[in-house]
Amino acid sequence: MRCEFNQTLYDLTGHGGYCLDCDGNTEGAHCEFCKIGFYRRENDVRCIDCQCNPIGSENIQCDPFGRCKCKPGVTGDKCDRCEPYHYELSIVGCKMCNCNLVGSLDNPPICDPRDGSCRCKANVEGQNCDRPKPGFFNLDKEHVHGAMPCFCYSHSSICNSSSDYFVYNLTAKYISQDKS
Repeated sequence: MRCEFNQTLYDLTGHGGYCLDCDGNTEGAHCEFCKIGFYRRENDVRCIDCQCNPIGSENIQCDPFGRCKCKPGVTGDKCDRCEPYHYELSIVGCKMCNCNLVGSLDNPPICDPRDGSCRCKANVEGQNCDRPKPGFFNLDKEHVHGAMPCFCYSHSSICNSSSDYFVYNLTAKYISQDKS
């Protein structure tokens, strides 16, 4: 550390010494402040590197406890991972999972923090578990496997739900006529 006398500073404050090349990641007239990107624990002399993740944090400065300010959907003291239900850490934060509640295995649905893929029920597929697998139809929240198998009597394995059909009960009453 090297200090110099500054007459203007002396005239303004009554103290004319100004430090240059401060040690311990400090700066200021008397090396009393931490440099940007550093913090000081209570009763410490040296300043510690914040180590804020440059991708997930708002800036490189942390609070007095070493915690960084995170972008949306990002968590951790150093802003280095996605919050639950989020994925793909990037310069804008983490994206929110878009899992389909009906086709997802987990409730609430959880996605992979690397690529956002959701865990689907047995008869469901897609990044967001939003469509039945081939050979299945009628994505249904109440169905344990997420969709029903096609019942096309071996004519096709391609089917889908239709709103043109409805359930209707037919009853027939047969009366036997005895002609004896």
